[in-house]
Amino acid sequence: MGLTTREDKVLDAITVLDALLHGTTRMADCRGANRVTFEINSSLNQPIGVRVIGGTTAAPGFNLPIGGWLNCDAQSSLGINCKQEDWYPFMGIEIQAPVAPTSGSVTAKAIIQEENGVAVPVPSVGGGKAWLPGRW
Repeated sequence: MGLTTREDKVLDAITVLDALLHGTTRMADCRGANRVTFEINSSLNQPIGVRVIGGTTAAPGFNLPIGGWLNCDAQSSLGINCKQEDWYPFMGIEIQAPVAPTSGSVTAKAIIQEENGVAVPVPSVGGGKAWLPGRW
């Protein structure tokens, strides 16, 4: 059994010119994931806070925060490796700038490792957070 990796874009070069909360534009389908890593690339001229969110549906906006805020410096990149206990069937990110940027954009993607490239159904137990033995 081999492992394959796929990428799922969750923010596609969104321009941020305020200090408001910006949610993922698309949730990554992580139902069959062995591992999930988020890669955030910011060309904003101000730092941003980034946090992972998760939910039981693919609809952005009905999600729960996973962990705390992490800092992504101005014009830099950030990688977030999610732990086993952080898994949700659908995952994305939220970003917020403490000071409104005047230029730049943010792109983010989920890098999802799956066994044989096939999403393995995960049983819904405990509010949707369930693990198959030996995963992650």
